[in-house]
Amino acid sequence: MRTRGAYLCGILALAMTSAPAGDIPGARDADLARQLNNLGVFRFDRGEYGQAETLFRKAAAMGEGDAVLNLAAALRAEAHYDEAETTYTRALALREAESPASPARVASALYGFALLYRDMAQLAEAEKLARRALELRETAEEGEGSDSAETLNLLGTLAQAQDRTAEAEALFEKALQAAEGVPRVDAATMADILINVGNAARWRGDLGLAETDLQRALDLLDEDGDAVHRAAALNGLALVERARGDLKEARRTGKRGLVILRAAVGTQHPDYSAMLSTVALIEQDSHDSKEARRCYEEALEIDRNTLGPEHPRVAADLNNLGATATRQGDYAAAESYFRQALQMEERRHAGSAEWAYWTANLAALYVREKREAEALGLYRQAARILCSGDRPADMRTAAILGEYAKLLRAAGAFAEAEEAEARAMRIRVSYTLANQACVRRG
Repeated sequence: MRTRGAYLCGILALAMTSAPAGDIPGARDADLARQLNNLGVFRFDRGEYGQAETLFRKAAAMGEGDAVLNLAAALRAEAHYDEAETTYTRALALREAESPASPARVASALYGFALLYRDMAQLAEAEKLARRALELRETAEEGEGSDSAETLNLLGTLAQAQDRTAEAEALFEKALQAAEGVPRVDAATMADILINVGNAARWRGDLGLAETDLQRALDLLDEDGDAVHRAAALNGLALVERARGDLKEARRTGKRGLVILRAAVGTQHPDYSAMLSTVALIEQDSHDSKEARRCYEEALEIDRNTLGPEHPRVAADLNNLGATATRQGDYAAAESYFRQALQMEERRHAGSAEWAYWTANLAALYVREKREAEALGLYRQAARILCSGDRPADMRTAAILGEYAKLLRAAGAFAEAEEAEARAMRIRVSYTLANQACVRRG
């Protein structure tokens, strides 16, 4: 949907949008409908989703077909997922029925639909739509050069969400290369790719490269527009600062993101709850478990209300609350939170890395409660998952292996303990070397 300043359509169109469509002289006029749609795009690009939605509704009611797809995007951005799904279905049908059919236009509808299903955690369906969009975009002569890049980026996020980490990183890099090969790629598209590349670098422990990419993303974005992408870049930077141990700066960056999102999307939105969870994590590391728990409880309420009770984000919130309750010594509540999170993740994706991390959290709780035999069994399950497949090991895995090794030694399993300790040491060394010898992008 991204365009440039051509959508400042003049005082006449702006004035007309303030009246009901039926009161506008010549409301069926196609030119006016296009102007309303274009002004909606301008508002959308600035993160003013509510105003954009109103404009798109008026334009769609006046017969502007493109406004239907844009309305679906605005509804998705506002987390109105049920209506967005209905509207995307309508938009896709309209574009498929066009004569002559335009592969690039159909691909745009498929891409938007895939974004919606990603947000709704319907990952398999999202990936199917995204791959259809990519195939059309790669073969459509009329498609813009950045279209394939943004679709590759989306496929990377879907692979990451399904624990296919190596594939995700390759897709992000491919998306970045494609975007850098476009003379005038849209700033938001490039920023979105850089955010994902930066977060992937952080996950594998390359904090210098992560900071470079995330700062590049932030520098691309206008201070007066695209609040959601700016906040996403700040979220990533806050986590980099936290990983470096600079909690004061991490807190400042995270709260800056909260202020931006509060103004842009309000406090009842999944983007706001995601930033709130990052701030909670930083507060927890700063030993303010009371404030961390308050933030996590608020995030849980937002996600349940906006995403639904079975969404993966809800499970993550429950796990986070379990970790905070553990630190507070509220062990009964902690176990309840952990078990709820694990049951949800097991229904969604049994044997995932998230399930392994959360199982290790429950194991750590059992160690505190002197339930070492139960803890050892849980650590063994977590380690088996985290040390298999194509997932690159991170410092969380090293910490889990370290705790697992302690319990193995206590149980007299010395050979297994040494193996776990050696694997943990290799991960730590790799992490340290990555940060000492990282190559920064200019």
